[in-house]
Amino acid sequence: MRPDAKEPKKQGQEEQQIKSPDPNPESYGPNNYQETLNTFTSSRLSALISSSSAINAQSLFVVLMLFSAVVIGGITILLGSNTRPLDEPEGTELKSIVKQLPQNYPTLTDENVDDLITIGKMWQSKDRNKPLCLLVTGNNGREFAIELGEQLHRFTTSWRQFEMVESTPEFTYETLTDRLEQVGDIRLQTDFDDSDAVDTQLRVFTILDIERLKWDAHKALHFFADTSSPVKKSLFVFHLNSPSVVYSAEPEECMNRISEFLYDSWIESGGNADQIRPILARIKHYSICLT
Repeated sequence: MRPDAKEPKKQGQEEQQIKSPDPNPESYGPNNYQETLNTFTSSRLSALISSSSAINAQSLFVVLMLFSAVVIGGITILLGSNTRPLDEPEGTELKSIVKQLPQNYPTLTDENVDDLITIGKMWQSKDRNKPLCLLVTGNNGREFAIELGEQLHRFTTSWRQFEMVESTPEFTYETLTDRLEQVGDIRLQTDFDDSDAVDTQLRVFTILDIERLKWDAHKALHFFADTSSPVKKSLFVFHLNSPSVVYSAEPEECMNRISEFLYDSWIESGGNADQIRPILARIKHYSICLT
């Protein structure tokens, strides 16, 4: 066979490439040129569409993966910030403490337990400095306030502070303020001198028999329960030793009777309405009436 001779095609073998049509229409019959051109164009278009579809599918997959990563990352950041979730070790311990309280105090309602868990979560919030207040009254209310304060103190670390104050008529605004400030500033009791760290420590104050406080000692409660309180990250548990007529009512009515009882007591000891009402609003934001 000659070197330049082409090897004959095997039977059934087809061209692998799509040949471009001869640009000279005269080489075709009257209709063959247009048919050949159409066939060529369709083949090229199909190839381009297939290639484009593959690229678009890959691009769409990459975009979806990136979007999913951003969404999941954002959710993780939101869930991980501000408040420690209750399924972490300390959160679990706090929840366990609260859940055990109804065993000793059967009249503690489910709503009371939910409020205590909410208070605990806010108390642990990394970004919250505003003090929290809980007012307790009723049968065994004093014992409940003491136990709750002690349990929360055991929950905290040794750096965190706890104080139980038994109110007396001799307390003045100045003496009660000094007492709370000394407990609140751990630098007065330790060698711990990091101001930023001091402001992040959790503190528990249990103040018993607040009805025994005479005017104007009550203003210290308002001062320390205010947003601008000098003692940050505080939880105040106030106990009110009230007559049974106050706490034997339904919870909502009990709160109204608490306000009336303290208002009358503090007016009697020299207070005035304009100063008493804001104090009451602060210290009874969360309340528990044990019947």
